[in-house]
Amino acid sequence: MNRILVPRSVDVGERVLAAPAESHHLLGVQRVARGKMVRVSDGLGWQADAELVDVQEGCAVLEVRSLVVAPTAPERIIVLGMPKAAAVEEALVMGTEAGATRFWLVRADRSPPGELRADRLDRVLRAAMTQCGRADLPVIHGPVPLSAVNDLPTSRYVATPGGANDAAPVGAAVLAVGPEGGWSERELTLLHGEGFVDLGIGPFIQRTPTAVAVGLGRLWASV
Repeated sequence: MNRILVPRSVDVGERVLAAPAESHHLLGVQRVARGKMVRVSDGLGWQADAELVDVQEGCAVLEVRSLVVAPTAPERIIVLGMPKAAAVEEALVMGTEAGATRFWLVRADRSPPGELRADRLDRVLRAAMTQCGRADLPVIHGPVPLSAVNDLPTSRYVATPGGANDAAPVGAAVLAVGPEGGWSERELTLLHGEGFVDLGIGPFIQRTPTAVAVGLGRLWASV
């Protein structure tokens, strides 16, 4: 079933108008015809199955037929030492698909120079969310220095190649993943001082996006 984001949640039997960009993707790219069912979500946890009933000025009109209960899971936060921009986007996609609920983007000691476009990151997250069937859009904070990251749960881990510690998070958990080259010694000292423990993600050095996915998999395996 095709999936898109809509501006708001509505009740069964009510209609909602999709935004122009979402409508273009649904009608022009996916070529969904009137009468077809579409999975819709407001990005905040609400989702439903709706019928494409009309098109108004290029925007899809969807009538909700039934609500869909979204799966619930403990919060998973990624503290991401930013690699190159393309790898940041890949890490966001893989993290979204693997269940991350929040991302803290950190300008780490080994992060390469360069700026990120917030509008592009938002599009990347939205596309990943609809592709994997999620009902909630992850939140992005930053970019900020590592010392500015806050509001974290007490179960804290650092993705570490060759590490042997088992994950045993109680409820929400946070995973810190360094940029290419890893966290610096200064940053590791700061993380360990804040209660982060090493979490093994395999015997080999991994790219940042891979470490995000593998690390999240380790955390989910303990649930």
